[in-house]
Amino acid sequence: MPKIPGINHLIAIKALEKAGFWIARQGKHVVMTNGERIVTDTAA
Repeated sequence: MPKIPGINHLIAIKALEKAGFWIARQGKHVVMTNGERIVTDTAA
């Protein structure tokens, strides 16, 4: 999947946390969930 230009992963994580998501796992990728949906963000 291509990267979205201009979006910093730290800003995306903060925005998702504001929307009710929390970090489920963190490694090379950050996996976040809100209990219903799961999203994955590349940390690198």
